[in-house]
Amino acid sequence: MFKFKKHFIFCCFWILSFTATQAQEVTVRAQFNQVPQPNTKVILEYIYGQEWKQIEMKALDAAGKVSFIFSPPSQGQYRFRFATGKNATTWSDFIILSRPKEPTTFEFTIDYNTMKGNPLVVSNSPENNLYFPLMSQFIVYDELRQASPKNPIAIHDAQVKSNALAKKTAAEHRGTFVGDIVADLVYQPLREDYPTEKTADLNDSLFYARYGISKLPYYETGALNHNLFIRSLERYFKHFQNDKNSSYAIDFIDGVMVRSGGLEEVDQFLFKYLLDKMLGYKNEEGLTYLISHYAQDCTEGHENTTQTDQLVKSLKAVEPGKKAWPLVLPDINANKISLLETCKKNELTLILFWKSSCNHCEEFKPILKGIYDRYHDKGFEVYAISIDKTEEDWSNYVKGHPQPWKDVFLSYAVRKEFNNHYPVPSTPTLIALDKDGKVVSRLIVRSKLEEFVQEELTKK
Repeated sequence: MFKFKKHFIFCCFWILSFTATQAQEVTVRAQFNQVPQPNTKVILEYIYGQEWKQIEMKALDAAGKVSFIFSPPSQGQYRFRFATGKNATTWSDFIILSRPKEPTTFEFTIDYNTMKGNPLVVSNSPENNLYFPLMSQFIVYDELRQASPKNPIAIHDAQVKSNALAKKTAAEHRGTFVGDIVADLVYQPLREDYPTEKTADLNDSLFYARYGISKLPYYETGALNHNLFIRSLERYFKHFQNDKNSSYAIDFIDGVMVRSGGLEEVDQFLFKYLLDKMLGYKNEEGLTYLISHYAQDCTEGHENTTQTDQLVKSLKAVEPGKKAWPLVLPDINANKISLLETCKKNELTLILFWKSSCNHCEEFKPILKGIYDRYHDKGFEVYAISIDKTEEDWSNYVKGHPQPWKDVFLSYAVRKEFNNHYPVPSTPTLIALDKDGKVVSRLIVRSKLEEFVQEELTKK
């Protein structure tokens, strides 16, 4: 894969901002037919970035009717989704905008069996009259693309039709949400879009890496208000992902960030998205590259400093090779247990951040116990730090589930300072230190922990 060399730095405070004017109240009424069970609950949601956010969940009445009255928190895509499981196909969407000629009352009659991620007809909305045919055509292409076995000719023909409608909509309806944003999200670049000399030497993979997300509307904050933005990024990520070679992350990060349009809110979202990806996939190479090339700490005491800034700062503090910030925390018997002293007595010390309410921690502990039993005599120790809300929650759990390793509690009194030095984006989080208290790894995949421990102890 090729690499981009553009260096992009911004202050990465995370603002979940919606800068619309004061939205007037909207009424949404729906009649649902063919619903499998009476009194089924339906959810009304809107999209921001990579998250669907709930407006309200209500049960249908005996006739299958429901109504919602609310002030729209966002300008863009909304959907009905049924709460009977998380089947992503049991939803249908539409557009709500606070603009002239757009309705403030929406009336729907919906057949439950047709709700497969398709758009809804809104006859009194100019935006939805553009949205319905555009998204319907795109869905034809998208379903063919995801079908198995694939029909390349049918996929190409559907993509050409979808792109043609997107271009026409963008050209004829400038100034609309659908024309300015959705049309670009729908458009999927084809080789014929570019001069032959630019694509002749590119195989399909390289073509997609170079041009696959080139039409994404980075220059519009409204892009965050439609799920095709995050779906495009996710598809792009899967194109690069390679479990056998972690360096894929660098090409992916550059591919996303080099196209940035300089719009602060979108750039902040992209950085946070990439940060979550690197942490979620435990990709140290990608994490280091992202932080060093695309982020810069806000100044101390910056009024907009938030969780993302804090996370970046703490991740830098535990960069491999750096000495861990000293911790002395109490165990269940009120004995003070020093992290660095624990490190001195062992070849490899694993810091485990956990809490008693964490199901993943509960599932992981028996696995960790097995690894501990096998490698403790060879110099492996665990320094387990509880981040439970109360000391009582922690002590009650530990008394009922005693473990052979060091189990300590981090009180709220010291957590503010602690957060500057240790990242805990989720639980369980694992960080490994050597005998000198220096960080060996800040991103450890739980399923590969034993392999990691064995390899590190072999080096000693």
